[in-house]
Parts: sequence; C-alpha cells; structure tokens
Amino acid sequence: VWLPVVWGGDGPVFEDQTEANEILGLIMALYNDITSRLDDPDTYEPLLDQDIDGTFLWEFWAEGFGKAIALRPRAWSTFKDRPDDDQAADAFGMLVALATIARATDEDPELYDELDEQVSYEAPQMIAVCVMELHQDRLSNHQLKPRTEKVGRNDPCPCGSGKKYKKCCLQAEKL
Repeated sequence: VWLPVVWGGDGPVFEDQTEANEILGLIMALYNDITSRLDDPDTYEPLLDQDIDGTFLWEFWAEGFGKAIALRPRAWSTFKDRPDDDQAADAFGMLVALATIARATDEDPELYDELDEQVSYEAPQMIAVCVMELHQDRLSNHQLKPRTEKVGRNDPCPCGSGKKYKKCCLQAEKL
C-alpha cells in the first residue's frame, strides 16, 4: 500500500536489477528495523529529522501519518467507533491532532509562531507513546488476517491506488 507513495508517480526507473534489489533491500531493512523496535518499547523512537539547533522536526512525521490515514481511511475508521475511554482511540486522536496542527502550521507559518512551545517540545515523545499504544492494540486485539483471495493481474490494486494490480504493486513485487 505504501510503496507506491514512496516512489511517487509511476515508480522508479532502475539502471538494472542489482540497483533495484539494493534500493528495495535498504527500504525493507529500515522497515524491518522499525517493526522490530516496536516490539521493544525501550528502543522505539520515531524517526524524526532535526533542525540545526537540535530541535526535532516532528511536523514531517505527523504530516506523513496524515497521509497514511488518507491512503487507507477505512482501516483507520475503526477508532472512531470505540468507547471514549479506549487508550488506542485516544492515541489515534492525539496523532490526528498533531497531523492537523502540522498541516495547519505548514499552510500558515505565522500560526507556527503562535504554537505553544510546550506542544513542540512534547510532540516527539507523544508520537512515540501513541505509536506504541496503537502497535500494542493491533497485536492484542486486531490481528491482521492473511489475504486468502488471489489478486488477478487486471484487478484493481489492493493498495487502493486505483491502478490495475499489474501496473502497481505487482511490479514492485517482481523487483
């Protein structure tokens, strides 16, 4: 689902199969590193850029989270139907709020100046805590079911891109 977004457009053009394997290997190594760190709360930290003064630029992460929600809105909609005291729903709501703040400050830089310094200071830790809560919720309550039906080459891609499977994720799988 997310790989076509990483590529953008029609995807990359590699010089050869070796280059394709190397780049995909690097992406998947990073992905696997992140997922393994999620299993140990003491080692997980979100990957955040830092400004030259050492300030964490959490807004980019939050904007990316907002884009992830837009990729699969039905998958995330389950949090809206949860009780008010559900910790995972609260974590999801906090991340949505941070994504909204990040988008708003990006569109209106003056708003960023008005943003409470405390939010900017606490956002990186809030992101880490919320991500861990969502991960634990997924592991304990909502195990992913393996896909049982085969996707045909000419079927719509299950990633939701709107393209045919053969023109989207099937190409990435072949690399």
